[in-house]
Formats: sequence, C-alpha cells, structure tokens
Amino acid sequence: MMQIRSPRRQSGVAMLTAVMVVAFATTVAGAMMVKQNLAVHRSANIIQEDQAWWYLVGLEQWACSLMDRDLEDNQYDHLGEPWATPIDFLPVDEGVLSGRMIDLQGRFNLLTLIGQNRQPDEARKAQFIRLLNALEDIKPGQAEDITSAVMDWMDDNTEPGFPGGAEDGVYLSKKPPYRTPNRAMQSVTELRLIEGISPKIYVALIDVVAVRPGDHKINVNTASAPVLMSLSETMTPATVEGLLKRQIDLPFESDEQFITDSLVAGLGLTTEDVTVKSDYFQAESAATIGNVRLSYVSMLERKAGGKTRVIMHSRNTL
Repeated sequence: MMQIRSPRRQSGVAMLTAVMVVAFATTVAGAMMVKQNLAVHRSANIIQEDQAWWYLVGLEQWACSLMDRDLEDNQYDHLGEPWATPIDFLPVDEGVLSGRMIDLQGRFNLLTLIGQNRQPDEARKAQFIRLLNALEDIKPGQAEDITSAVMDWMDDNTEPGFPGGAEDGVYLSKKPPYRTPNRAMQSVTELRLIEGISPKIYVALIDVVAVRPGDHKINVNTASAPVLMSLSETMTPATVEGLLKRQIDLPFESDEQFITDSLVAGLGLTTEDVTVKSDYFQAESAATIGNVRLSYVSMLERKAGGKTRVIMHSRNTL
C-alpha cells in the first residue's frame, strides 16, 4: 500500500535543507573573507618590508656620506662628533627609523690574537687577558683560560693551548657536536660557541671587542674603560678615569699628543699601540614600518683620499 507523505513533513525537510545550504554558504563565505583578509595583510606586510628595507639601505649610504664629511672636517675621531650621536627616533612615512655608529677601533680586535704567520701574538694575548680581567664577574684564572680557547678557535693546529685551551676533543662532546674552524673569526657571534664564554661573559664582551680588518691600534678617544685598561699592565683605574674625562672635555688630536700626555707618559705606550683616527666603523640601524621591523648592520671602511665603502653587512648582527 503506497504511503503518502504529509505536506507538513515535506515542508520540514525543505526547511532543513535550506538551513543547511545557508549554513554551508555562510561557512564558505566566511572562509573566503578570512582568506582574503590574510592575503591583504600578507600583501601589506610585503610592501612594508620592502619599504623598510629601502629605508635601511638609504641609512647605510647616509652613514658613508657622514663619515666622508667627518674626514674632511678633521683628522681625529672622538665621541663629540655628529657621527657618534645616536638617532633614537626619526619619523618617516608610516613608521620610524633609529640607528647609531660605533667606532670599531675603540674595541679590541680579536683577529690580532693570531699573527701574520698564523702563530699566537704574545703581546696581543697579554692585552686580551688584561681586557678580560677588567670586566666584571671574571674569576681568577678565567681570563687566561678564555684567551687560550679563543686563540685555539682561530689557530691552524689541533693542539689545545695552555691553560684552558679547547680543540675538537672538547667541542665534539657537546650536544650537538661541532669542530673548531681553525681559521680567523668571521663574526663576534662566534664567541658564543667558544668554551668558557658564558652568556653573561658574552654580553660583556660584545661591547668591547670587534672582528675587523686592519691592525690592533686602539682609538683612545672612543675606547671604553676595559679597553683602556688593556693598553698597559701598569694602567690604573684612576688613569682610565682621567682618560674617559678627556674623551668628553678635550679629546686628543694626535697620537703623539696622547703618548706624551702626563696621564700616560710613564706607561711605555707608543704610536704602534694607539691612535686617534679610525678607519673602521659599524653602522647599526632599524626600521619599523607598520607591523614590520627590520634591523641592519654594516661594517664601513674609511680611507684617506677615498670614499667610505661598505665591506660587510647583514641583518641583525655581524
């Protein structure tokens, strides 16, 4: 016997079907809107990142021009010059820029620990030990161990130095294991991998050391207290305090003026140890455009008679 469905039941099925269709359409429409919003934000971020990048490139070129003009003004570098004044907040279209210049010759050059013949430089080794001992939280004997480990990282052999040296035997036991490169450092960030350098020591070191071309001469007009302490084994905190005051009030205008000054005349320093004119600088900049923030670091080389040039750059750090 044929069963006849009531109109009321058929109407309920139709309504349920309509509700399901509407719900499905709403879900699809919502998903499409979310996808569209994501695409819009992604496109905006790409545009903002490109804008930030070109601002940073412009800042790098501006830094080179600034150093060229500085060389035309005088033949000595100090912390009272325009290049040494940081830019904390520079408004630009849709964002803000910031940056600073650092004199790398006001820091100890780690590459000079190994001499031209790939052998340890004993004078620079002693100077680096003095620098480490001038830092806070360095325990007795720790400076010698760290110095040996840093030199082992760069020398051309696999024999650990004494005391505290570290070669492959130490690093291969770490997780994950790695080897000593046995070549000149490419970046100060390599210090984080070296035996004996804790995060606290690393933070203290990155403001007083550099990895750069050139010699070991320290610019006494821009060096920090630990770096000044490293210049001589007879340097005293009182002398360093006097030198730091001179950096602000009356910077030295020549190497000879410095080594003959009454503050340091008895320390045995020569013009082979110090300088008042720098050739290497680091430009650090950051751009915040909309939701995008980029950082940029450049190493600049400035030579007399030539234009300042970029010899290395990267995002975030060198």
